[in-house]
Amino acid sequence: MKVWKRPDDVVAGAGIDEQLELMRAVVDGDLTATQFAREWHAAHRRSLNSGEKISAQFENVLNEVFYAIEEYAIDPENKQDTDISDQELISIVRDALASSESLR
Repeated sequence: MKVWKRPDDVVAGAGIDEQLELMRAVVDGDLTATQFAREWHAAHRRSLNSGEKISAQFENVLNEVFYAIEEYAIDPENKQDTDISDQELISIVRDALASSESLR
């Protein structure tokens, strides 16, 4: 399997493609942060299970989102003082998208 180095390399319909689409949707306001977090995790699992390969730099960008979601309370009833807010999650995703677009 080919190693994808940037978003333009990713095959349509792949788990990573779905992750990127979800990132764009939450930044554009088409998804809530909670919807995004749930769906992104599912797409991430599909990507891992199907053996999709990305460059280390690309992986670092997507890991920023993964770790942000880990610090986000998907269920508001479980929110702790140290969890990041919806706005913080969306800001991290926006920055990650910008970083992914600059990959070579």
